[in-house]
Amino acid sequence: MRSTDHPASGRGRRAWRLGEATFDSSTRDLSRSDGVVVRLTPKVARLVERLLEGRGHVVSRRDLCDALWGERFVDSEQGLNFLVSRARRALGDDASRPRFIETVRGTGYRFVGTAEPITLGSSDGRAHSSRATAVALRWGMAALLLLMAGLGSSTRAPSPIEGGAQRAWPSPAFDLYAQGRYLEERGGVPDLEGALARYEAALAIEPLLVEARAGRAMTWQKLGLAGSRPVPAALLVSREEARKALEISPRSARAQIALGISYLYLDFDPASALSALERAVDLSPDSGEARLWLARAAAASGQVERSVREVEAALRSEPGSPRILPDQSWFYYLAGRYEEAVASARRVLDLEPESWPALEVLHLSYLALDRPSQARQVGERIAAVFSASNTVPSFEAGSAVSTAGPERHLTELADLFGRSCDSLVLERARLLALAGRSAPALELLEEGLARRLWWSPYVAVDPAFEELRDDPRFGRVIGTAAGAPRST
Repeated sequence: MRSTDHPASGRGRRAWRLGEATFDSSTRDLSRSDGVVVRLTPKVARLVERLLEGRGHVVSRRDLCDALWGERFVDSEQGLNFLVSRARRALGDDASRPRFIETVRGTGYRFVGTAEPITLGSSDGRAHSSRATAVALRWGMAALLLLMAGLGSSTRAPSPIEGGAQRAWPSPAFDLYAQGRYLEERGGVPDLEGALARYEAALAIEPLLVEARAGRAMTWQKLGLAGSRPVPAALLVSREEARKALEISPRSARAQIALGISYLYLDFDPASALSALERAVDLSPDSGEARLWLARAAAASGQVERSVREVEAALRSEPGSPRILPDQSWFYYLAGRYEEAVASARRVLDLEPESWPALEVLHLSYLALDRPSQARQVGERIAAVFSASNTVPSFEAGSAVSTAGPERHLTELADLFGRSCDSLVLERARLLALAGRSAPALELLEEGLARRLWWSPYVAVDPAFEELRDDPRFGRVIGTAAGAPRST
């Protein structure tokens, strides 16, 4: 395959005279008759050159995709449409009345304008030097991003598969994307920061790599919901990245997931979230990630039994997934199926004895089942986990906890959460609501919903807030949060 990244030798450079315009394929400069010089991106330049090579003849979409991307998987159909649009804009062409690039419906494209191959003299070596400098700077910036992210030269993630398409590894951009996906799946905040750096480095090399764009959208929302970024700001970035990805490829399931999450958390709009996430599942039926978020949106919309079915489907796609299995117990809890919630949480705790989500849902389920002794025992375990990981005092009198009434137990646990972590606002509100302390619970609810914290979309269906639902203040808090203006 010919490459436009390396100019011709000192004897001259290949170029084309396109009527009154000139296209230098070595520098990618298009000099138009109106005096404007446009430097084409590498992919647009390769597209124009391939059409010029077949000038007067139809070049099929498949041939163009192979010339631009080879056998590597990208959503090349949508990417090709985007590149043709960019090429026409650079040429000052009009798709309805083409002077240069004609669309042949159902087949491909044909270059119909006047095109004469010419050779530019070697005296203009400065363009070659500028081109080499630009390439060096581009790769240097990508290398700098990798060094900042701490990329090890031997690290290579397994090739991810989405929608059944096997991907190959022919390019640095795709390799960076795959490493970013590996780190994103690990899920810790340092991993997510590393994933974000790799996605951005991949996009600096290949802006149309839709997987990296969608990965960047997903990573921003994860950093926000993990408390590493302000949630509304992070989700606004995520939404914008998701929309950019969908402009490249409307068939990007992960971009649809990110868009659905933004509807769920930014707008408190479960209906729009369900629509986007149903689309994601349609695009990638075997994606446990898409099914899990569809289950969450269903729960937020009050369809709690559907949420149980969706998470069970997610586990059939990814049996034993550490991302999905802990959530199953929460959906049972929201559906009021407390015995199943207990059994599901215990399965997680058998594998990970200090799993905070499993301990929390086990604690709440025992309270709902009116098993105060078992609830207090789990509360002690939660306190021990928090005391060990956050170096804060545990319950002020450990022996008193087992004999105190449930209100005292819940209040002390809520106080421990407050001393341990600033983001556990809604968890504290839940405990205080169960303890019958409505006023402080409502204050914490208002704060947590305004901050769009993790549990925000599910407050309205959480059984722990059952006693507050008849309180007019509860309705006002939910309504105010849902109606808060957000940039779209």
